[in-house]
Amino acid sequence: MGLQRLRPGEIHVGSPLPWNAYDAAGRLLLRRGAIIHSDDQLQRLLEVGLFSEGGTTPDPHGQSSGAELIGTSTPHVVRDRVSVFEVLDDVRARLASLMFPQPTPEEFPARLLELAGAVQRACEIDSDAALASVLLSRWMPYSVRQSCNCAVICEVLFRQLEWPPEKRLPGVAAALTMNLPILELQDSLYHQKEPLDEAQKAAIFAHPGAAAAALAALGVDDPVWLATAAQHHEALDGSGYPAHLQGDAISIEARVLAIVDKYCAMISERAHRDGLPADAALRQMLVSNGKGLDTGLAARLIRELGIYPPGTAVELINREIGVVVKRTLDARHPVVRIVVSAQGRPLPEFPKRLTSKPAFEVNAAVSRTRLGPTFDPMPLWNPSLVNREP
Repeated sequence: MGLQRLRPGEIHVGSPLPWNAYDAAGRLLLRRGAIIHSDDQLQRLLEVGLFSEGGTTPDPHGQSSGAELIGTSTPHVVRDRVSVFEVLDDVRARLASLMFPQPTPEEFPARLLELAGAVQRACEIDSDAALASVLLSRWMPYSVRQSCNCAVICEVLFRQLEWPPEKRLPGVAAALTMNLPILELQDSLYHQKEPLDEAQKAAIFAHPGAAAAALAALGVDDPVWLATAAQHHEALDGSGYPAHLQGDAISIEARVLAIVDKYCAMISERAHRDGLPADAALRQMLVSNGKGLDTGLAARLIRELGIYPPGTAVELINREIGVVVKRTLDARHPVVRIVVSAQGRPLPEFPKRLTSKPAFEVNAAVSRTRLGPTFDPMPLWNPSLVNREP
């Protein structure tokens, strides 16, 4: 596949891409038809390096030449190894294309369930890599990142509850669509330093019910999907909104999503604040922000993510800087890949450290900025072996 670098003026904010777009290594970033929604997003992509298939005719079906997305509507795996980061980045891009500027009823439920199935498959292939993408995949607008991140963590927690895939699917779909009426507002608030005005407060208060209504208008008729979207800001003690439901009146899927949504919001930066480190967010969620949350489910989430969830940037006791790549049975001692040496030099390869060894213990979680401006997380998780189906 010959690649040609895209330059300013060749792609435009708000216009569908006429071809698949790749990074310099040939990894699919955006499918044909995906839409870039802001000048900031476009600039970041151009700075990283965005490439198209030079001298080829764009695929009319919007498929990459290398791999098909693995989802519920894709029964056959077409390659032996799959990058979970690539799959989830594709989900984010397709979700943005489906949601902006305005979703239409045509095949909406089926297309959304396909994306939810792709999230499930990514978590099945490598849940550590899927969780790491929550912390490290930063290039899409906040509204899309938040929805997809919540879907990933909901799927991981639903799996921990030992639910079968078909029972998990509506809750994952609800996570992807819970903020449907306020996506543009979310992206605006991401950059806003001033307090919310009254109109913004009213839109946020109304959005769970508005989301359920919008989904129904788009053809969604799954009662679990609709109820989860409608109830994801309710609280067990009745302090939530918009219906002030209490206790068992709130579905378990909505209670899971409420916890996950809060966690994902806390770890994301805003114009007026930095995001909390994952370990601090988990502690704070229980200690000071846990009012009305299902503490049993919150404890399950903490056990599942660990003290240092995959994707967390950490400093070891020997002053090396690395990224948590795998959880272990001992939450204090994850597996880490080193990105920056103790002397502060970026490393071309990423040696593995077992932090259960005293020489490599985790000293603290640190800011992602310590990983360096050119850090690419994808190589830390090798493409995972997937059985080819006949």
